[in-house]
Amino acid sequence: MNEKSKNTFKSRKPLKLLLVKTSTPGAAYRPPSPPAVIAPLGIMYLASSIRKLFRDKVKVEVESLSTAVEKMEDIYSFIESHSPDIVGISSTLSEEIEAIQVCRAAKNLENKPLVVLGGPYPSCDPLRALTSTGADYAIIGEGEIPFTNFIKSIMNDKNIEDTPAIAYLKGKNLKINPRVFVENLDSIPHPAWDLIPINSYSRLFNMNDMPLNTPPYVPIITSRGCPYKCSFCHNIFGKIFRARSAENVIEEMSILYKKFGVREFHIVDDIFNFDGKRMEKICNMIIRSKMDISLAFPNALRGDLLTKKQIKLLKQAGCYSITMSVESVSPRIQKLMRKKLNIQKVVDNVCYASSLGMITSCFAIIGYPGETIEEMTETVDWLKKSIFDFPRISIASPFPDTLMGEHAKKLGMVPQKILPDMYKYELPNAGMGSISQDTFKMLYRKFHEDIFCEPERITRLSKILPKWKPEEWRVYGFKPS
Repeated sequence: MNEKSKNTFKSRKPLKLLLVKTSTPGAAYRPPSPPAVIAPLGIMYLASSIRKLFRDKVKVEVESLSTAVEKMEDIYSFIESHSPDIVGISSTLSEEIEAIQVCRAAKNLENKPLVVLGGPYPSCDPLRALTSTGADYAIIGEGEIPFTNFIKSIMNDKNIEDTPAIAYLKGKNLKINPRVFVENLDSIPHPAWDLIPINSYSRLFNMNDMPLNTPPYVPIITSRGCPYKCSFCHNIFGKIFRARSAENVIEEMSILYKKFGVREFHIVDDIFNFDGKRMEKICNMIIRSKMDISLAFPNALRGDLLTKKQIKLLKQAGCYSITMSVESVSPRIQKLMRKKLNIQKVVDNVCYASSLGMITSCFAIIGYPGETIEEMTETVDWLKKSIFDFPRISIASPFPDTLMGEHAKKLGMVPQKILPDMYKYELPNAGMGSISQDTFKMLYRKFHEDIFCEPERITRLSKILPKWKPEEWRVYGFKPS
């Protein structure tokens, strides 16, 4: 950081920090449609950590492009209106275009704020992120410890480049400091819910891919890290499971229920039920609290770890919708994915959940590097016959810093020039192997049609869809008769 920047920061009281999530620009200004947009939990945790440590020395603002701007062209004036000293941007790789736009807008401001990039995008490919966006620095992995240290270095005139988990360019060379993890998640203050328009997110397309049961709703995360080593998965939170205590989770839910009027919670952990006893304790505490709420699990549950006792407890705690990940039923692809899933246990559990009246969904992946049409069809045929109400197929995306990404490279399936669209789950990409794009698109459409035209599924959905409004049918992919 140059001397002019240091003097500018010293003269400003308080330091002005703008945190931006690069979700779909203008989503709040249009009828709901994919992709899903949720409250920006990552930067909300950063905001609460900064406020706890620095109090009135730093003025923090939290914004999401979904609610802050109507269209991409508004990004510059939106950032300029905040006149920030520092702009922190959280982005996924599929939001690369938006991240570039926000960085460029910030860099063009007259006061030249520092720009720091965080989230899955720089964490999985820091060199690409820094060179593409022009950001000054990137934070790798979870940001509470490094970002508070970053702000501390600025305020105390220390060397920013000593910050843990920071990445930056020294000439053309990438420098990355070792990552750090928050060991005790209860030590982090709850997200800064007061800094966002909670009700606005209830009008947007949500991760659960269906209308809300009892809005308004919020997503919450109760744990970080997954000890399983699936080859397609991210490594943002590491591979050691760390969890908030049941008491800490219920405290946040109670605040949201009483102070903000929240009546529905979507738990978005990677693996909420890894610690079964903790999960049971959370459910029992919800029941004892007498909070009249709905629970949904857009991901967060590993199907072969659940027990019938736990599924029943989830139902009693207000759960109306669960999602399990199957990915593939092909033994060869399961092995390549390192999924190691007990599929029969998943079948038993989804049947029991369905018998209790829960809406059931599952994830599957097709187009894994080297996967054949026959292996894809095997999974789709299984999904057709399954009792899942909403089987969802994603297209394999060989993200950098994943085993699947490395596997795709070895097979020569990752092009030299990677475009941002390659990492959108609904678009054909390098994962399709030797199958042509046209063939893959045709198969993708056919697979969805086959699954949702299956007679027994139509019968089950006929009991769910009448509860939805006609406009909700269209949003979630169905046509009113």
